[in-house]
Amino acid sequence: MSRLKYLIALGALLLSSQALALFELDLDFSYNKQVYGTTRQNDLVSRTYATSLAVYLFQNTAIEFSYAHTDDITTEANVIKVEGTNSSIVGMQNRVRTRVAGIGIRQALAGRKSRFRPMISLGYARLLIDDRTDFSFRDDGTNQVLNIEGELSKRRQDSAFGTFSVQIRMTKTFSLKASVKTIIPAFDFDRASDNMKYAAGIVWFF
Repeated sequence: MSRLKYLIALGALLLSSQALALFELDLDFSYNKQVYGTTRQNDLVSRTYATSLAVYLFQNTAIEFSYAHTDDITTEANVIKVEGTNSSIVGMQNRVRTRVAGIGIRQALAGRKSRFRPMISLGYARLLIDDRTDFSFRDDGTNQVLNIEGELSKRRQDSAFGTFSVQIRMTKTFSLKASVKTIIPAFDFDRASDNMKYAAGIVWFF
Protein backbone atom coordinates (compact mmCIF):
# COMPACT_ATOMS: atom_id res chain seq x y z
CA MET A 1 0.00 0.00 0.00
CA SER A 2 2.99 2.30 0.55
CA ARG A 3 3.59 2.49 -3.21
CA LEU A 4 0.02 3.70 -3.81
CA LYS A 5 0.33 6.28 -1.01
CA TYR A 6 3.55 7.55 -2.56
CA LEU A 7 1.93 7.91 -5.97
CA ILE A 8 -1.09 9.70 -4.50
CA ALA A 9 1.22 12.09 -2.63
CA LEU A 10 3.09 12.75 -5.87
CA GLY A 11 -0.18 13.43 -7.62
CA ALA A 12 -1.26 15.84 -4.90
CA LEU A 13 2.03 17.70 -5.25
CA LEU A 14 1.54 18.03 -8.99
CA LEU A 15 -2.06 19.10 -8.47
CA SER A 16 -1.07 21.86 -6.04
CA SER A 17 1.29 23.33 -8.62
CA GLN A 18 -1.41 23.60 -11.28
CA ALA A 19 -3.67 26.46 -10.19
CA LEU A 20 -5.27 26.72 -13.63
CA ALA A 21 -5.58 22.98 -14.28
CA LEU A 22 -8.70 21.57 -15.90
CA PHE A 23 -10.47 18.84 -13.95
CA GLU A 24 -12.64 15.99 -15.22
CA LEU A 25 -14.90 14.00 -12.91
CA ASP A 26 -16.11 10.70 -14.36
CA LEU A 27 -18.93 8.49 -13.04
CA ASP A 28 -19.40 5.06 -14.65
CA PHE A 29 -21.77 2.13 -14.21
CA SER A 30 -22.01 -1.29 -15.78
CA TYR A 31 -24.46 -4.17 -15.31
CA ASN A 32 -24.40 -7.65 -16.75
CA LYS A 33 -26.64 -10.69 -16.20
CA GLN A 34 -26.11 -14.13 -17.71
CA VAL A 35 -28.66 -16.93 -17.29
CA TYR A 36 -27.59 -20.51 -18.02
CA GLY A 37 -28.43 -24.14 -17.29
CA THR A 38 -30.79 -26.65 -18.94
CA THR A 39 -33.79 -25.06 -17.21
CA ARG A 40 -32.22 -21.59 -16.90
CA GLN A 41 -31.86 -22.21 -13.18
CA ASN A 42 -28.49 -20.49 -12.78
CA ASP A 43 -27.38 -16.90 -13.17
CA LEU A 44 -24.37 -14.61 -12.94
CA VAL A 45 -24.99 -10.96 -12.05
CA SER A 46 -22.24 -8.34 -12.15
CA ARG A 47 -22.48 -4.68 -11.11
CA THR A 48 -19.68 -2.13 -11.25
CA TYR A 49 -19.62 1.43 -9.91
CA ALA A 50 -16.58 3.53 -10.77
CA THR A 51 -15.33 7.07 -10.49
CA SER A 52 -12.21 8.91 -11.52
CA LEU A 53 -10.74 12.39 -11.26
CA ALA A 54 -8.39 13.65 -13.97
CA VAL A 55 -6.19 16.70 -13.40
CA TYR A 56 -4.80 18.07 -16.66
CA LEU A 57 -1.16 19.05 -16.40
CA PHE A 58 -0.95 19.79 -20.13
CA GLN A 59 -3.57 20.40 -22.80
CA ASN A 60 -4.29 16.71 -23.47
CA THR A 61 -2.36 14.95 -20.68
CA ALA A 62 -3.69 14.40 -17.16
CA ILE A 63 -2.89 12.55 -13.99
CA GLU A 64 -5.80 10.24 -13.16
CA PHE A 65 -7.05 8.99 -9.78
CA SER A 66 -9.61 6.19 -9.98
CA TYR A 67 -11.69 3.87 -7.83
CA ALA A 68 -14.00 1.02 -8.83
CA HIS A 69 -16.25 -1.34 -6.87
CA THR A 70 -17.55 -4.56 -8.48
CA ASP A 71 -19.90 -7.22 -7.10
CA ASP A 72 -20.08 -10.53 -9.00
CA ILE A 73 -22.72 -12.97 -7.73
CA THR A 74 -23.04 -16.47 -9.20
CA THR A 75 -26.12 -18.44 -8.10
CA GLU A 76 -26.63 -22.07 -9.10
CA ALA A 77 -29.58 -24.35 -8.31
CA ASN A 78 -28.17 -27.61 -9.65
CA VAL A 79 -28.95 -30.82 -7.74
CA ILE A 80 -25.76 -32.80 -7.13
CA LYS A 81 -25.85 -36.07 -5.20
CA VAL A 82 -23.14 -36.41 -2.52
CA GLU A 83 -21.71 -39.90 -2.96
CA GLY A 84 -21.89 -42.20 0.04
CA THR A 85 -24.52 -40.09 1.82
CA ASN A 86 -28.25 -39.49 1.80
CA SER A 87 -27.71 -35.83 0.95
CA SER A 88 -27.57 -33.63 -2.14
CA ILE A 89 -26.18 -30.20 -2.89
CA VAL A 90 -29.18 -28.18 -4.08
CA GLY A 91 -27.73 -24.69 -4.20
CA MET A 92 -24.53 -22.69 -4.39
CA GLN A 93 -23.82 -18.99 -4.33
CA ASN A 94 -20.43 -17.42 -4.92
CA ARG A 95 -19.91 -13.74 -4.09
CA VAL A 96 -16.83 -11.87 -5.25
CA ARG A 97 -16.32 -8.23 -4.28
CA THR A 98 -13.49 -6.45 -6.09
CA ARG A 99 -12.21 -2.98 -5.25
CA VAL A 100 -9.61 -1.24 -7.36
CA ALA A 101 -7.81 2.00 -6.46
CA GLY A 102 -5.51 3.37 -9.10
CA ILE A 103 -3.36 6.24 -10.25
CA GLY A 104 -2.04 6.77 -13.75
CA ILE A 105 -1.74 8.94 -16.83
CA ARG A 106 -4.67 9.86 -19.08
CA GLN A 107 -3.85 10.90 -22.65
CA ALA A 108 -6.54 12.47 -24.81
CA LEU A 109 -6.25 11.81 -28.54
CA ALA A 110 -8.28 14.86 -29.57
CA GLY A 111 -8.73 18.43 -28.38
CA ARG A 112 -11.14 19.49 -25.64
CA LYS A 113 -13.59 21.05 -28.11
CA SER A 114 -13.87 17.91 -30.25
CA ARG A 115 -17.30 16.34 -30.53
CA PHE A 116 -15.80 12.86 -30.10
CA ARG A 117 -12.75 12.62 -27.85
CA PRO A 118 -10.97 9.24 -27.55
CA MET A 119 -8.68 8.68 -24.56
CA ILE A 120 -6.19 6.15 -23.25
CA SER A 121 -5.31 5.69 -19.56
CA LEU A 122 -2.49 3.56 -18.14
CA GLY A 123 -1.28 3.19 -14.59
CA TYR A 124 -0.84 1.37 -11.29
CA ALA A 125 -3.74 -0.26 -9.45
CA ARG A 126 -4.18 -1.82 -6.03
CA LEU A 127 -6.54 -4.80 -6.29
CA LEU A 128 -8.55 -5.98 -3.25
CA ILE A 129 -10.68 -9.13 -3.65
CA ASP A 130 -13.13 -10.66 -1.14
CA ASP A 131 -14.43 -14.10 -2.13
CA ARG A 132 -16.97 -16.39 -0.41
CA THR A 133 -18.98 -19.44 -1.51
CA ASP A 134 -22.10 -20.65 0.35
CA PHE A 135 -23.78 -24.05 -0.14
CA SER A 136 -27.25 -25.48 0.50
CA PHE A 137 -27.48 -29.20 1.36
CA ARG A 138 -30.70 -31.24 1.37
CA ASP A 139 -31.40 -34.38 3.37
CA ASP A 140 -33.03 -36.54 0.70
CA GLY A 141 -34.91 -38.51 3.35
CA THR A 142 -36.56 -35.60 5.15
CA ASN A 143 -36.17 -32.86 2.49
CA GLN A 144 -34.71 -30.59 5.15
CA VAL A 145 -32.28 -28.00 3.77
CA LEU A 146 -29.15 -26.87 5.60
CA ASN A 147 -27.40 -23.66 4.51
CA ILE A 148 -23.64 -23.52 5.14
CA GLU A 149 -21.80 -20.22 4.90
CA GLY A 150 -18.34 -20.49 3.39
CA GLU A 151 -15.15 -18.94 4.70
CA LEU A 152 -14.32 -15.45 3.48
CA SER A 153 -11.11 -15.27 1.44
CA LYS A 154 -9.25 -11.96 1.06
CA ARG A 155 -6.55 -11.19 -1.49
CA ARG A 156 -4.51 -8.11 -2.33
CA GLN A 157 -2.43 -7.56 -5.44
CA ASP A 158 -0.32 -4.86 -6.98
CA SER A 159 -1.57 -4.60 -10.54
CA ALA A 160 -1.73 -2.44 -13.65
CA PHE A 161 -4.73 -1.02 -15.46
CA GLY A 162 -5.48 0.17 -18.97
CA THR A 163 -8.56 2.02 -20.23
CA PHE A 164 -9.80 3.11 -23.63
CA SER A 165 -12.73 5.51 -23.61
CA VAL A 166 -14.61 7.85 -25.90
CA GLN A 167 -16.25 11.04 -24.67
CA ILE A 168 -19.18 12.53 -26.60
CA ARG A 169 -19.31 16.25 -25.92
CA MET A 170 -22.81 17.53 -25.11
CA THR A 171 -22.06 20.95 -23.60
CA LYS A 172 -18.97 22.87 -22.56
CA THR A 173 -19.00 21.19 -19.15
CA PHE A 174 -20.73 17.85 -19.74
CA SER A 175 -20.06 14.74 -21.85
CA LEU A 176 -21.33 11.20 -22.22
CA LYS A 177 -18.77 8.42 -22.08
CA ALA A 178 -18.27 4.79 -23.13
CA SER A 179 -15.25 2.81 -22.00
CA VAL A 180 -13.53 -0.54 -21.76
CA LYS A 181 -11.09 -1.17 -18.92
CA THR A 182 -8.79 -4.05 -18.07
CA ILE A 183 -7.07 -4.88 -14.80
CA ILE A 184 -3.79 -6.80 -15.10
CA PRO A 185 -3.31 -8.71 -11.81
CA ALA A 186 0.28 -8.84 -10.54
CA PHE A 187 1.42 -7.22 -13.82
CA ASP A 188 0.78 -10.50 -15.69
CA PHE A 189 0.14 -8.94 -19.12
CA ASP A 190 -0.85 -12.31 -20.63
CA ARG A 191 -4.06 -11.96 -18.57
CA ALA A 192 -4.97 -8.51 -19.87
CA SER A 193 -8.02 -9.86 -21.71
CA ASP A 194 -9.29 -11.85 -18.69
CA ASN A 195 -10.57 -8.88 -16.69
CA MET A 196 -12.21 -6.55 -19.19
CA LYS A 197 -15.15 -4.35 -18.14
CA TYR A 198 -17.39 -2.35 -20.44
CA ALA A 199 -19.14 0.68 -18.97
CA ALA A 200 -21.11 3.81 -19.77
CA GLY A 201 -21.03 7.03 -17.82
CA ILE A 202 -20.95 10.79 -17.66
CA VAL A 203 -18.18 13.37 -17.38
CA TRP A 204 -18.16 16.85 -15.83
CA PHE A 205 -15.50 19.45 -16.62
CA PHE A 206 -14.62 22.14 -14.10
